[in-house]
Amino acid sequence: MTTPSLVQTILLVDDRPENLMALEAILEGPERRLLKASNGNDALTQALKQDISLILLDVQMPDMDGFEVAELLRRNTKTRQIPVIFCTAISKEKKYLARGFDVGAVDYLFKPIDPDLLTAKVRVFLELDMQKRKLQQTVLQLHRVQKENERLLRAMGEGVIGLDKGGLVTFANPAAASLLGRETQQLIAQPIESLIFLDAGGKPQWLWPDSPAFKAIMRGEPYQSADMYCKQAGRLKAIEMTITPIHDRNSVLTGAVAVLRDGGTREKVQSTFQERRKSVRKRLSADLTLFDRATGTNVGRLLNLSEGGMRVVTKKSFTDGQRSVFSMILPRMINGSTTVSVDAICVWSQQAGYGGDTLVGFRFAEMKPESIEVIRYLLEKY
Repeated sequence: MTTPSLVQTILLVDDRPENLMALEAILEGPERRLLKASNGNDALTQALKQDISLILLDVQMPDMDGFEVAELLRRNTKTRQIPVIFCTAISKEKKYLARGFDVGAVDYLFKPIDPDLLTAKVRVFLELDMQKRKLQQTVLQLHRVQKENERLLRAMGEGVIGLDKGGLVTFANPAAASLLGRETQQLIAQPIESLIFLDAGGKPQWLWPDSPAFKAIMRGEPYQSADMYCKQAGRLKAIEMTITPIHDRNSVLTGAVAVLRDGGTREKVQSTFQERRKSVRKRLSADLTLFDRATGTNVGRLLNLSEGGMRVVTKKSFTDGQRSVFSMILPRMINGSTTVSVDAICVWSQQAGYGGDTLVGFRFAEMKPESIEVIRYLLEKY
């Protein structure tokens, strides 16, 4: 984040050069820039051209007095927020003080000016000015980040939906609107269960508070599923969905982000599912070990394999919907490679009943063509 400049500008306005020199001697410092004006017109010109943090303005000046200068400063949008401290030798009667505050003064200093009082008052208003500048910079930076994030989300090919804690849509990018067959604004404030929690019959499977997705994000975990549907142009469309929790800086759940992918029409999904069920899930004669692709640690041993998924014996725990990337060392070089990587989603797990092991069933999520060829080769040869 850009830090505001530490140099702040003070405009000193007085028709007497000796008064300007006295103020300059008291207020000069490494983090201050002092400008001087000897009349009202010069003061107004510099206030419009420069970035002023504070004005010390003499009341008694020829041609245009301090009250008139302050009133003109207040009328201009660029200068109306600049704090003005009046420096005056005139009467302290209430009517004079009231006039100064009416035209925008924030304080008064009476001549002869006490250097300690002047220094203290100037320090207070410069600190307020610096806080205001830092706040403005923060707001601008947040605005830029928000605009950039929105631009990126709108450019994404995947559907992205923002949810509040109650499961209502707060944001949807064009890809999500297209996937769900609605205009973006039509999705805002809609309950998520009415959009993508539909079952294969087109009815909502759960209400948001009772859904496995909500229970997962309440535990601070992402939720993944390929068993969701939405209605698009009167037809059911399968949705692959990942919902990730959003927390504030105090780790309190504030909402979630759902990423949606097109899983195809209901007929296509059912056909694919039937084909997977028909595929042979066989116990391999080769003893294959799985490794976590991210950490390189041993995950367990492959028991059964099909084109659609695999069953693994492991001592690690996996939750339903958890997505992992594994590597397997092949029994021999296949298609020029000695390893294969698979992206898989946990669909069930249960205790093996021996040695503290767990049996876990995985469904393959995304497979490169070369990985599919290796799986088919293993099924055929081993």
